[in-house]
Amino acid sequence: MPKFVSQIRLDESVYEKVKYIAIMEFRSMNAQMEYFIVNGIAQYETEHNISLVPQPDGSYTAKSAE
Repeated sequence: MPKFVSQIRLDESVYEKVKYIAIMEFRSMNAQMEYFIVNGIAQYETEHNISLVPQPDGSYTAKSAE
C-alpha cells in the first residue's frame, strides 16, 4: 500500500516521549508514530465493536464486527 506523506504538530514533551520509546523499540520516529496510529485504530475498532471497511471511492464505513 502506498504511503501518505503528512506533517504533525506535537507538544515537545510528547515528541520526546515518542522519541524515547522509538529508541527503546529500535524503530525510527516515523515507524513508531505509525505503530501508535495503527494500534490506536485497532483499539478504537475493538472498543466500538466495529470494523472500518474501505469503500471503492476511498472512504471508509463502520461495519458492526458481530
